[in-house]
Amino acid sequence: MPFDQNKLRTILARVASEEVRRFAERHQSEQFYGFAFDCNADHFEILLALNTEQALQDMAKKLQTAPLKSFLPKFDKMMEEKYGVKPKRLFHDKSVPEIVELLRWECGDWKYRAVYNCNDDPEWAALAAFLSEEEDGDLNREMFLNAVCHVLQDIQPALDCLKRTGDFRAFVIDHDESFESAWARLERVQTHDGA
Repeated sequence: MPFDQNKLRTILARVASEEVRRFAERHQSEQFYGFAFDCNADHFEILLALNTEQALQDMAKKLQTAPLKSFLPKFDKMMEEKYGVKPKRLFHDKSVPEIVELLRWECGDWKYRAVYNCNDDPEWAALAAFLSEEEDGDLNREMFLNAVCHVLQDIQPALDCLKRTGDFRAFVIDHDESFESAWARLERVQTHDGA
């Protein structure tokens, strides 16, 4: 059964607008290049995420120089003994600018990757629980993500409260998709609506 997209838009726009405005008040000195509704559409969960160029640069430098940390020491030892393969740092062969471009739209690596969890709002949590019960597979998943894309237009006044870069982008991304796929969906939704 399709869900009420208008109700979703109304609740999410209210929650996101309130939280973005609060965040903007506390972070007036920072300039942001990106905002994301970081979704887990399978469970109708949404995190609000933001990042700054400075935080992105800092993360890239940190990753480039980070010492090797083994997550599977026995496996690493076996690989070295058996095949002569030593573990490498993830970004050992990348420059800081290359790492910056690889991480730019990776919300999980953003400084403010979970400014707010929308499930902390009782009205949103109730809607998410209802949607989970009524869930109809991929159809509702896509309808959900498309509806969230519409909310970006609805929260524009709140986003205007942020100090933003000239190339600021706001988008909707699901937990298991690429930025390119997310951006293509947003463009489809906006083109379809004549936005």
